[in-house]
Amino acid sequence: MNNNPFYPVVASKQSDPNDTLGEFYISPAPFNELAIITNAANRSLRLRDLNNVDIVLTSDKSKWSKCVVVETANPFYYSKQGFPTLGDVKNFELRQSPSIGKDGEMLNNGTFGFSYFPGYAIDVESGERLNIFFGENSVFSGDNSAILEGGIGIGGDLIFNPSSISL
Repeated sequence: MNNNPFYPVVASKQSDPNDTLGEFYISPAPFNELAIITNAANRSLRLRDLNNVDIVLTSDKSKWSKCVVVETANPFYYSKQGFPTLGDVKNFELRQSPSIGKDGEMLNNGTFGFSYFPGYAIDVESGERLNIFFGENSVFSGDNSAILEGGIGIGGDLIFNPSSISL
């Protein structure tokens, strides 16, 4: 993906046709091609039809976007390898962690899966501010952090904090 942290998810599938153990997917790549191909809306969607969008990152918290956070663990992790997600949610379902505020504090207001994206998205052609969301793979948190480089758990805090990607 050429070190681009933002990419149309439908175009992100990574697989090796010579892999005898099955296909490998970079989370959160689409994994069920039949569902994608047979969906009428997806059949008519082409990359050239996507809007031109600017994603603006800012330290000005007054401009941050309140958003939902979805689970991006691929079913390979939780179904085939037995690594549970937080709350046992499935790929692209709303994360079931308590919502957090702009400073990362738990809100304790009974809501789940809400957070803040440190910026906003603008449709370049219309100037309209767009809804935005992000995802994290909660398999890479908590008890599973031992399998990660450095043993540091990531993916379970509802905070937009990409690892080594330079934004």
